[in-house]
Amino acid sequence: IGRPDAMNQIGLSVQFAVCNKLVMAYGGADGEVAFSLCLQAGSVISIFVAAVAGTSVTLMAVLHGQQDYKGEEKVLKNAMINELVMTVIGVILFEIFAANAAAFYNITEPAQLAMSVHALRIYSIMFVPRYAAYVFYNYLKVIGLDRYSTVLSALDSFAAVIPAAWIMTKLFGLEGFWWSFLVASLVIIVIIVVCNHIFTARSGGRLRGLFVLESEADASTKPILDVTIAKGSSDISYISEKVQRACEESGLSKREAMMAALAAEEIAVYV
Repeated sequence: IGRPDAMNQIGLSVQFAVCNKLVMAYGGADGEVAFSLCLQAGSVISIFVAAVAGTSVTLMAVLHGQQDYKGEEKVLKNAMINELVMTVIGVILFEIFAANAAAFYNITEPAQLAMSVHALRIYSIMFVPRYAAYVFYNYLKVIGLDRYSTVLSALDSFAAVIPAAWIMTKLFGLEGFWWSFLVASLVIIVIIVVCNHIFTARSGGRLRGLFVLESEADASTKPILDVTIAKGSSDISYISEKVQRACEESGLSKREAMMAALAAEEIAVYV
């Protein structure tokens, strides 16, 4: 489950290293200052988006476990709407107050200020598609498409951004560099739409819609264990045994069943 997030952090480190060299080669110190401002703006927006994604993923995981796929769909759509509203507001603010943002980070030298304001107004546009993809690849972990989520995380952090930045900077100079982040984000959105269509078409009715949501009809085919801790800590070992037995009866190996039972026991102890 943590693989996509790990990939994202490693990939961002690679992206920043490569992009720093590109912007230094084509924009010098002024370009480096402008790029730093853009990254700071992205960090500010990511605080709010991460809060939405983190809360939503937790709720979706609970609903998914209960096979409440309609509730899961509603939470995902609300998360997407909230992400879009926050990022659009963020973009509008950065478009209007780009100079104020630069001044907040003590960018006052005229050449650096002019380049930073121009760069931020272009760079910030990509927040809308990029963070929509971020919310979506976090959702993929909930429904078990971890590899797909990891691939999207890699594209988002370096695999799409670096080629786009290199090609567009070579073709259009520093102006192309600023626009390359939006281009990379839009390419990722197109990839998501195409891949989701393929996954849905090949799922045999298990998945549906643009967001590869699970079908309500699929819920009846999945075993579910519903237990309640009524007596407190004395029930924990009983819960663990029931989980292991249910997992083995559902076809899991003994080792997998024991791991699931251990996880349930740990959750019961600490929650």
